[in-house]
Amino acid sequence: MQTQVLLLVLNNTKNAKGILTGKFFEYLSANRPVICIGPTDGDASVIVNETRCGKCLNYTDFDNTYKIVLEYYELFKSGNLRVNNTGAEKYSRKNLTKEIADVLDKL
Repeated sequence: MQTQVLLLVLNNTKNAKGILTGKFFEYLSANRPVICIGPTDGDASVIVNETRCGKCLNYTDFDNTYKIVLEYYELFKSGNLRVNNTGAEKYSRKNLTKEIADVLDKL
């Protein structure tokens, strides 16, 4: 919770588009900007964009990664580093567990 910007690096594998780590959900609840390095058309990227919790960058997008890190650093120095995430509570453990329980109840 003391970290100002959170870094999530997904494995560069064939199934990376579908990877959503437990750490990712913790990052969403931390209400801090997230820099996600992984497939920009994967599930993590969709959620990052949907919730506006940070940026998702491709593994080899060094120029934009540098720009985003610098942008976040400048915002931090000026006291304006904030995240305006929208809908992140939808992905909380409590809410996701409730969704699974609802599905099981219907079975």
